Amino acid sequence: MTTFTYFAYGSNMLLERLQERCPSAQFVGSAYVCGYELRFSKRSKDCSGKATIVESKGNHEKLYGALFQIEKAELPDLDKAEGSGYERRDDFVVVKMADNEEIEVTTYFAKPGATGEFLKPYGWYKQLVLWAAVQAKLPASYLAKLVAIEADRDTDCQRNNSALGLLNDTADGVFSEGNWDMKIADQHTVADWKAMKTRLDPGNPDNWEDAFNLFFRKRIETRYFSPIKQLIKEDKKAGEGFAIVALQCSLIEFLASTRTGQKYKHCPQIEKKKNIECGPHEYCHSSKLFIDFLYNQKPFKAYFKSKGKADYFYENVRCALLHEARTTGGWKIRVC
Repeated sequence: MTTFTYFAYGSNMLLERLQERCPSAQFVGSAYVCGYELRFSKRSKDCSGKATIVESKGNHEKLYGALFQIEKAELPDLDKAEGSGYERRDDFVVVKMADNEEIEVTTYFAKPGATGEFLKPYGWYKQLVLWAAVQAKLPASYLAKLVAIEADRDTDCQRNNSALGLLNDTADGVFSEGNWDMKIADQHTVADWKAMKTRLDPGNPDNWEDAFNLFFRKRIETRYFSPIKQLIKEDKKAGEGFAIVALQCSLIEFLASTRTGQKYKHCPQIEKKKNIECGPHEYCHSSKLFIDFLYNQKPFKAYFKSKGKADYFYENVRCALLHEARTTGGWKIRVC
């Protein structure tokens, strides 16, 4: 045979990146191997962590990757691209996802002396691996594991732009917007979310649990619960109660809009005079949204047993706090 089958599990899963190194490379499917896990512990010249695979403690662990057919004449080029820190194996056995057939492939492992325990990948490298997994149609649960990987920011803009340029077509313009690495839920970024979103089907709930935990739950924890807990821990009784309740009011509105599937749309006065309506999934005024949520949803409805009470709280606490940094109507905030 004039070709060999290569199993890629890191950034080489991205066809465009691999073809820069081996022009003959053609994607032929996806595969997995049991008993191995992905690590970003290969020490790189740029001081970051690159991908390698190591044996896991249990055989239940599945490591996924992409299969390529490459001309044998280009094998030295692939060796050179991988570098001296990797060693090649030509008898590695993986399982093709399409038909569950076991095949022997060529792949690479980091050499024992070329790894570091506390290394992290750069953000651009993580995105190459993540979007390569999207391209190879790897399972959503595996994408979630890649999203959860912590990455460092590379201060070398040229290196960033060069790597991410490969993703322009694959990622549908995500990296041309300039905010791809903005954190939106803990350390998870805009690009992480858009990659995860490619696997979410409104009619199929199977892939939503990971998305919920990685983005929705983390967003609430880091933007609301963690700051509130920190303010409580300070216990200075110097006005932090106002900040806590202000955060809680913001959270109530966020939960209310999420439950109804609506997002806020700013309506300038000129639009209000023309009676321009918001769309079916938008809201311009928070009062009804906020009050209905307190009156109808647990655990709030046990305390706000009438819309009048909910409205009283909305006007004298929520609005007064967020607009005037005070409460009105006799409401007081006590820190116990």
